[in-house]
Amino acid sequence: MQLALPIAAAAVLLAKKLRDATDRDKRREAILDEVCSVIVAAAVAAACRRLKLDRPLQLQYRELFNTPVLRLHALRDAVVEQMEAGLAGQPGGLMMLPSFVDVLPSGHERGDCYAIDLGGTNLRVAHVRLGEDRGSTEAMHIREWCVPPEHFDTDRGTLLRFVARCTAEVVREHCPGGGGPQSRPVIGFCFSFPVEQTALDNGKVLVWTKNFRGSYLLGQDVVAALRSELAAEGLPGAVVPAVMNDTVATLVSLRYREPHTALGIILGTGTNCAYLERVAAIGKLPAGFRPRTPSMVVNTEWADLASAHLPSCTEDLWVDCSSTHPGFGLFEKQVSGLYLGEVARRILLRLAEQVDLFGSGVPGLLARHNRLDTAHLAAVDEDDSPELSGVAAVLEGVLGVRGTSRQQRQTVQEVCQLVCLRSARLCAAAIAGVLKRIGHPGGSGTAGQDVPVPCVVVAVDGSVFAKYPKYRQRLGAALADVCGQAAAASIEMQLAQDGSVLGTAGQSSKGVRAKKLLGFNAVDLSNKEAQIGVVEDVLEGEAGAQPLLVVRAQCAGQAGAGSREEHFIPYVPQIVPRVDLVAGVVYVQPPRGLLELGRQQAQLDYLRQELEPFTRPKPLSVLERMGLHTMPTSAQLVAAGRRDLSDAVKEAGGFLEVAQALGLRSQRKPAGYWEDGMNLDQELTLFVAAHWSKFKDPESHQSYWYNQITHRVSWEEPVLPQRIEIDDEGGYIMTEAEEDRVMPSRSAVHSAGRYDLHHAIMSHGGYLETGQELDRRPSWPPSQHLDSLSTLRQELRGFLSETRLAIVKRGGISATAAALGWATHRRRRHEWDDAAVVANELRQFIWNTQFPTAAQDGHATQQGKQRRAIAAGSAAQQRHKHSRTEPLPAGAKMPTHRQLAEAERLDLRYALQQHGSAKIAGMLGIETSTRGAHRRTPLREEGAPATDGNATGIAEEDSRSTSSPAGKSPLEE
Repeated sequence: MQLALPIAAAAVLLAKKLRDATDRDKRREAILDEVCSVIVAAAVAAACRRLKLDRPLQLQYRELFNTPVLRLHALRDAVVEQMEAGLAGQPGGLMMLPSFVDVLPSGHERGDCYAIDLGGTNLRVAHVRLGEDRGSTEAMHIREWCVPPEHFDTDRGTLLRFVARCTAEVVREHCPGGGGPQSRPVIGFCFSFPVEQTALDNGKVLVWTKNFRGSYLLGQDVVAALRSELAAEGLPGAVVPAVMNDTVATLVSLRYREPHTALGIILGTGTNCAYLERVAAIGKLPAGFRPRTPSMVVNTEWADLASAHLPSCTEDLWVDCSSTHPGFGLFEKQVSGLYLGEVARRILLRLAEQVDLFGSGVPGLLARHNRLDTAHLAAVDEDDSPELSGVAAVLEGVLGVRGTSRQQRQTVQEVCQLVCLRSARLCAAAIAGVLKRIGHPGGSGTAGQDVPVPCVVVAVDGSVFAKYPKYRQRLGAALADVCGQAAAASIEMQLAQDGSVLGTAGQSSKGVRAKKLLGFNAVDLSNKEAQIGVVEDVLEGEAGAQPLLVVRAQCAGQAGAGSREEHFIPYVPQIVPRVDLVAGVVYVQPPRGLLELGRQQAQLDYLRQELEPFTRPKPLSVLERMGLHTMPTSAQLVAAGRRDLSDAVKEAGGFLEVAQALGLRSQRKPAGYWEDGMNLDQELTLFVAAHWSKFKDPESHQSYWYNQITHRVSWEEPVLPQRIEIDDEGGYIMTEAEEDRVMPSRSAVHSAGRYDLHHAIMSHGGYLETGQELDRRPSWPPSQHLDSLSTLRQELRGFLSETRLAIVKRGGISATAAALGWATHRRRRHEWDDAAVVANELRQFIWNTQFPTAAQDGHATQQGKQRRAIAAGSAAQQRHKHSRTEPLPAGAKMPTHRQLAEAERLDLRYALQQHGSAKIAGMLGIETSTRGAHRRTPLREEGAPATDGNATGIAEEDSRSTSSPAGKSPLEE
């Protein structure tokens, strides 16, 4: 009963923990699945009152972000209603700002021009020379600057001064007159903020958006202010013929090449749309305006779209409240790249606080505002590795969340995917609304299979669309849901890279900055335009050096699972002959072997990860302490069930080549390895270091180390060889203690089974010659002087005298053996004088040597007596603990002197000689056969060979002996 209580208590505790874990899982799913109880109260309630809705819609979390088609249709219709209200100048509608761009490019324009693009985070200034062919350019040079944070506060009055200074640098570089009074550079101004225009070159700033704030230029003409700043920078003759919103510029730039372009969209830091509208429908135009054509580009400013159909949640409320402009741009805060990462971080924070997504508490930097951006969200979303290693890298590197499980990483990825999915579907609904406004069949979803649908081109610019492939896929799928499959097929979304400066396509790579190719797809012209990967980085060297495009792609095949190919492609016309800025494609003509390098490196990265568990050296070994890992063999991998890994190594070039590439010690040495004296010297260094053994002194109980090769004793842990790096390619040399620089003996090398090392030594001339060549002294003692008998006699007498003196000082042989913990067969004085003692000792010897099985069985009947003898501590009783006193069985024979000597019982042989073998045999009842002395075989003295056990590492205690078999002392030998 007493035992049952703690077991029951443990069971209850375990059940409670399981129930708590289940509850956490349910709450986590509830946050994703159940009704989102808190909606963006202020913004949505205001929108509901404006649209006369009774209550905001309550949606489940996944439904909230997945946005059903019916809800998208409702949002599409709301976009149309607010566009019409804005065109008429009615309250509650979108801004719908006329751009006064009523003449679009035909593709036949010529000449030089400049363009300024002031966006949310960057300033770009371009020089463009239009080509002779339709829609082509002869040269385009773009420079880019990050807008310094101090200019975000426009009240400082330094923003346009910064713009004019950067523009003047580009004009002076390319303008023939250097931008002086005689030159009149034509500069277009792309201004990515709401502007109320009264003419093409006149626009009053309405409001600052994104991260810009202040009252500077509000209600003033931004073009006049720019001209003033340009004149102050030395460009008094600059002509600014037009100011355009970035969406208008995107539409106009792609129209230069593609005549079917009708929409221009920005999907980057912010979002907006411009489209081609009938002038007669624009009620906001000033009275008396005479258009040159029936159509004009209108800037919708759809970032301020507010509707109860927007699927808002608690996180959207927090993002809106913490933004630079609370209450404005609600649609943009659910769609654009400036806010997607923050929405995802807020959801993860809620999961961490309420359901312990990452364990108890909020880990790392998850609670820090704006810590996660859209680039991180894209990296998490597009991670296809089996263990979601990319997600783990973002969690650890960006949020400081470490040690996550795959389930936790999967939840994080799902959150990021939901945020991206909502953005893409909302954007698709807004595009459908604009299409419905211009009368395209896709807008109303009425396009059928039997009715031809006119093609419409949508020019898109911005980092979210350009650098987030899965976003483009989801946007295309959402358009098919909202507009229908047939209509969606007629909507062509084209990337207008640098569209806010000048969009162009199919041009030479000459003049295009490498940085502008980020996010482009690279294709191989020599292999039927096969996909190479995506340009994810650009490495720029010193001035004058050609940049390198870093192209990465997911590896194909089992050997590449979870790894990525990485190619470094020089950005030169011979290798990158052309680029397509609209389609976002880099055409590569790689020289032979260029792409194979990246694929081979991806294989090696995969093998390095998979082979790691098989390369670890034995614990406490020299290799482990030096950080050296070994290459496993094919047989070892197959035995471990990894034949696939063995095949992958062979495909990568073989075990030897892979070992060299990964810096592993191959068990098979490459050709010519032993010819290098440095390699041989390093192998000898490791061989000597591996023969250190650890022992414990029986008197002081202190540990000491003994080397079986050098015969050196150290009371401190020996310093093993150290690796010293000599270059950046992994080359190194080894250092070792001077006392350990010895040449091992032939017997030591053979005993260790290192015949490869032996043959290498012999190929260098032998042991003595190799030691001289490598400056290693021999570990064996010099023996040439012992050829003389007189010298040998003198050496032996000195050894015996020294040994006898040491034994006498310790109290004799018995006392010395006891101190060393060794057994001894030495009898007390006069003990061999008793013939009965000799007979008993001989009887036990015969039992153990001639009848070993019977001796073992008989031992079981005497356990009680032996246990008492052992407890008594008598040396004699200890010696006879396995003795038998009954008569010997028939067939027992008298041992010969040779047998006694081979059994190392010289003491017993001496005792038989003292009493006579016949006498002792008679006492034991053994028959003897006497032969003449002339027929006796001389007794051959056998010397005990010195053993040299070969340790492979440093043992923990005295588990190995280096001098004699266990339990026997050199004194006995």
